Amino acid sequence: MMKSNMSIFLMFSAAFAVLLCGCGPSAPEGVSPAERNALVIRMFRSMEKGDSVSAAAQAAKVRAYDSGNAYFGWIIEVQECNQLMVKAQTAMDAGRLAEAEEILQEARRRYPLQPFVAEELKKVRQFRHFQAAVKTYCAAKNLADRERALKVVSRQAESLRDPALNAQISRLQKDLAKEIAAELPARQKAGKNAAPKP
Repeated sequence: MMKSNMSIFLMFSAAFAVLLCGCGPSAPEGVSPAERNALVIRMFRSMEKGDSVSAAAQAAKVRAYDSGNAYFGWIIEVQECNQLMVKAQTAMDAGRLAEAEEILQEARRRYPLQPFVAEELKKVRQFRHFQAAVKTYCAAKNLADRERALKVVSRQAESLRDPALNAQISRLQKDLAKEIAAELPARQKAGKNAAPKP
């Protein structure tokens, strides 16, 4: 459904852009209005395919025909920003969260008016906090430390809003509770033995 809605949006955007081209100055010598309109349509097809490199290049060509058209300048900015977003996502998929954060910070500096950059940067930072919490949990040497660390992991996971992740943490909490319950008699016995005699 989302893809269908996006296709409809791009189709109407392409039609709108063609109209904008028609309202602009005449095409340069050797470039017909039909050729310019075809370029606009190719640009939106590239956007639909997620090819931000081609879309930005095609938008730049269209803007060259109408340098005062802010609409195509906005498209170029969005597509160039998308290229950085793709690089950040690639780094995230490979587990290179620090690199992804650096890329997104650069995107925010270059394109401060693109709100989705700040949203993605926030997500990456949340992932980094979660990753650090998991490392602390894995490094814990006793049940008490693991219990404390798992509470931090759980809090960090809540910010990620991932049902599968929360389900996995819930299983870890149950397993840890069983370990603590199994160790409790030994703790109680050790406590009695350590108690001073009257």
